[in-house]
Amino acid sequence: MPLDTPVVLRSIYEMFEADAVAKGLEFRFVKTSRKADIEPLALMRIISNLVGNAIKYTANGKVLLGVRRHEGRLWIEVHDTGPGLTLEEFQTALARDARLERDLTTAEGNGLGLAIAAELAAAHGCKQRLVSNRRNGTGLVLDCPTAPLRR
Repeated sequence: MPLDTPVVLRSIYEMFEADAVAKGLEFRFVKTSRKADIEPLALMRIISNLVGNAIKYTANGKVLLGVRRHEGRLWIEVHDTGPGLTLEEFQTALARDARLERDLTTAEGNGLGLAIAAELAAAHGCKQRLVSNRRNGTGLVLDCPTAPLRR
């Protein structure tokens, strides 16, 4: 199975770019050649949920999709300038069918996005976590093993 992390991330960017533009958001994608050790379909579902939520809950400003290496792992990151999440709100949002009270009138949803993303991440050896040192907005990381080099 080819590990096409760059292709999957580019596809997600292209899939959501029109939605961001329609809302007046700047949507940036930082290209990468790095590959995560996760099935492409699972990666597509997880990051699509994170990017979709970022666009849905950000009224104005920016959304960023990018990748960085950290201690032999790959961090696929989604950052936005939306209302932000506390650690407690993030934990609440990880439960199936849970929606934050403040978001009930902001956007439609069923409270499954972050829960499904976290479950898929765990099933594929990855972790989904909240970036805790942000001054505003939300930063979410999918922390995955780096794919082995192919010769």
